[in-house]
Amino acid sequence: MARNIVLKDAISSLSIKKHFKLQNPSGIGLQPPIEQNAKAIAQLNLSSDQNKLSVNQSEIKISSDRNDLSLNQSEIKSSSDQFHSGLSGKNFDVISFFPSPIGIELVERSNGVFQIPHRIFEFALKATSTKVELLIFMCLLRFTLGFKKAQCQLSQTAIARWTGVAASNIRKGLKNLIKSGLIVRKEDGLLNHTSAMYHVPVVKAFLEYDAKIKNNSTQSSLSLNQSELKSISDQSKLSLNQSQNSVQNELRTQLNLSSIKESINKELNKTLSQEYLPENIKQYFETLKPEKKRESEFNAFLSLKKDYVDREITDCVEYLKAHGLPGSKEPCHSPMAFLSVGIKEVLESLKVAKDKAHRKETNEKQLIEAKKQKEEQEKKELEGWQKKEEAFYKTFTDVVKQEALILEFTKKLHLHPKSEAARCMAISNWWEANSKVENVFT
Repeated sequence: MARNIVLKDAISSLSIKKHFKLQNPSGIGLQPPIEQNAKAIAQLNLSSDQNKLSVNQSEIKISSDRNDLSLNQSEIKSSSDQFHSGLSGKNFDVISFFPSPIGIELVERSNGVFQIPHRIFEFALKATSTKVELLIFMCLLRFTLGFKKAQCQLSQTAIARWTGVAASNIRKGLKNLIKSGLIVRKEDGLLNHTSAMYHVPVVKAFLEYDAKIKNNSTQSSLSLNQSELKSISDQSKLSLNQSQNSVQNELRTQLNLSSIKESINKELNKTLSQEYLPENIKQYFETLKPEKKRESEFNAFLSLKKDYVDREITDCVEYLKAHGLPGSKEPCHSPMAFLSVGIKEVLESLKVAKDKAHRKETNEKQLIEAKKQKEEQEKKELEGWQKKEEAFYKTFTDVVKQEALILEFTKKLHLHPKSEAARCMAISNWWEANSKVENVFT
């Protein structure tokens, strides 16, 4: 019933909008939203005489028969059927959710919905004294409130089957509920004395309250008199004028859009020309296109400057250009936007890369230094050998004497006297012996 009233109010609202639609015989209506093409702008005449949208009272046609906002029963039923169409099909299975489903029998055979007001539910919990009384009371709510009735006819066997409580406990529970006034047994011993008519006072009171609320709502929605219709007409005229002004304002805004963008770009270029920007950052922004991306990247840069110095931002941008995104190595097309959320990760990657480059540079320097020392040592040894050889040949100018000295030296080491190794070792041995003699005399 509640859903039917809601649907009725919603369809009534749509019907009102339909009946009070303003007709404009001159063919001039509200223009569609302003588009970015010259043709649409040219079609909108801004002359003052054409901007007047007069709506005569005679042009507002409201037929009395169309002011009837009632919905017939078939329309409500159709809306209700559409609402419940999603509930058709196989019943929802709850057996699998029982802790121990053995011996459980479900009485309910449909997917129907039982809606119970919150306050009545709380009333049931707090008004009953035992679990059995609560179960019996909930069962009676199911067959009274569930069918929008204040009473229902049930047997004690049916109540026992629905609640899962023994019949002996059902009799005791019913007796206590009747004694406390929560239910009333109106007719006892119907037919073959197997069932009784139970009346639930709180349900009766709620149904009366709910009917009164819905009746007031329905009367309020249908109480549009002639003065209210005139007010709607006046408001429609005002809305047309306001809409016309809005269209004109939007047109002016659209016509000035290009000049506004040009002003923004000039301001951005002025900012980029400031000396505080690093040269490579300047070049990045000056060559960046399109303009929208340029503006968003510059805004991201200004946000980064609040927490990081220019050197850090510059190094991160160069790192992204050279290595791509951390982890994936994919190209970074908007480095400032990425750094605005991921600069910490880039700084860590940059630190690792710098440490690796520093170690490589140190190793290369050490290798160069070792090579240089080796070359100096070899040069020094060559100069020493040349000095020894020159002194040997000056002392022994005769080749025979040279060969004799070398032969005498090689006899001790069993070397071939004609080999280069024998000659070098003999000259070095002579030089050392001669140096010792000179040291003794000096």
